[in-house]
Amino acid sequence: MTYTDSLTRPVTLTSPPDETSVTGTGNVILEWETLPGATEYNWQLDYDTDFSTVPTDFEGDTKASSARLPALNTNTTYYWRVRVTEPVLSGWSAKWSFTTGLGSTVIAPELYSPKAGVNEVPLKPLFQWSVIAGADSYELIVSTHVSFATPIIVKIGDYTLPATAWQSNINLDYNTTYYWKVRASGPTSYSAWSAVGVFTTESPPPQLSPAPEQPATPSPTLSPPLPPSSPSPSSPQAQSTLPDWVIYLIGALLLTTVILLITLLLLVAGIRRPKAD
Repeated sequence: MTYTDSLTRPVTLTSPPDETSVTGTGNVILEWETLPGATEYNWQLDYDTDFSTVPTDFEGDTKASSARLPALNTNTTYYWRVRVTEPVLSGWSAKWSFTTGLGSTVIAPELYSPKAGVNEVPLKPLFQWSVIAGADSYELIVSTHVSFATPIIVKIGDYTLPATAWQSNINLDYNTTYYWKVRASGPTSYSAWSAVGVFTTESPPPQLSPAPEQPATPSPTLSPPLPPSSPSPSSPQAQSTLPDWVIYLIGALLLTTVILLITLLLLVAGIRRPKAD
């Protein structure tokens, strides 16, 4: 008689595939192939490959070829394995791994700044949003269209942002309405996009009206002044610096003085003449 001991070979794992990503953290199911003759299986889940400290609820027995896992952490790598426990104990299967992501079951980022509908936003806004647990970076898109066609700012791929705040490094346009959204990014998956935010940039500063231009007035052509003529030494006008009436007055005073002196001399001479006998 011959027989085949089907329980000497390990269980073959099927899902999730090894080193794959799992969208979401709930309702994850482990699956493996059924071994002929096996009536019960034991499965284990751990954060590392040695399975030395398996957490509570990360191990169980089942008669089926699948097991539903409890709620898992986001953006976390897990390792799992399976073996037969009834009717005999088999060896462990190969160790497979999977990584949870930031699927649609994860809350999308909440936009903080600029607040929805705000006006007079500076031309270099500070964008801020909430933290998503397990996210490595965040993607940001800004556009003047709600459909995000022809975006102005695109921070995706190699340009993702490592923090939950970013100061724009370009000037937006004055008095323009912009739309923006953010999502979290993990090694192999993304969160849902946030709600769309909208804001309007500040108005341009007032400009002073230029003064009306005055017509140019031609400047008169000035002739060079003539040099002053030197007065002749013999000219009486050149020698006199007094007005004519002053000269006449002085002459009259001199003539009157002479007449008075002559008269006085005559009177004196008459007094001294001797009288005739």
